[in-house]
Amino acid sequence: MNCRPGDLTIVVRGQKSLGRIVKVIRVLQVGERVAAKCGQPLRVAFDSMWLLEGFIYLRDNNGKIWLAPACSDHALRPIRDPGDDAQDEMLRPLPQEIAA
Repeated sequence: MNCRPGDLTIVVRGQKSLGRIVKVIRVLQVGERVAAKCGQPLRVAFDSMWLLEGFIYLRDNNGKIWLAPACSDHALRPIRDPGDDAQDEMLRPLPQEIAA
């Protein structure tokens, strides 16, 4: 899993919610229902789904788009402090070019 409970994340997959920042609360269980803003509750159909603090646009198995507080893990990228030993990618030296 990419995320951990309490992480701030950015939506990296999806059409309408791409780039939105949300907080993940907990992993949803298969079969659990979540309240959507656009109608009846949605039932979680697969694992690796997160309950979110806030709503994003979510496409169900039938192609219908809902405004729901859930998202799959693969569609989220956590925003975390990399720590003291992290290196900025822009400051790393480039690999040596290989002469042909």
